[in-house]
Amino acid sequence: MQGISPLIASVLLIAIAVIIAGILANWGPTLTQSQTKTISNKTAQIVECNPPVIEDVYLDFQANVSRVFVRGSQGMAVVDEAKVISITGEEAPLVNSSAVPFNLSSGKLKILEFNITNKIKICSNFSQAVITSCLTDKFTSAPKCTG
Repeated sequence: MQGISPLIASVLLIAIAVIIAGILANWGPTLTQSQTKTISNKTAQIVECNPPVIEDVYLDFQANVSRVFVRGSQGMAVVDEAKVISITGEEAPLVNSSAVPFNLSSGKLKILEFNITNKIKICSNFSQAVITSCLTDKFTSAPKCTG
């Protein structure tokens, strides 16, 4: 009788291993296919993306306005969001908030105006300008300041 117990234990271990392998065999391809599809969709979106770029930023302290010059690159792009941010993290609101989202075709220039009153009082308080389309472009250089 003692020789039967190790035999039964071995058969049970093999049966459990086969059951687990069967579960993983069914679950693995489903997970792989869904992840591959997600990555393919993201890759296609990035490859087809023609993000506009921020050419320059001007701060006009007399008018309390920041002007962000955005130019379209190849093809058509949709700009979904635009921000001017101070070094303290405060965002200057768009003067015309209905200006976003907007379409920008290749080579076209769009000037966005932001109200910098009590947000950016001196040139060194500027942190960055950001536009978001299919990709994000950030302008972190020193802006041109007047007034």
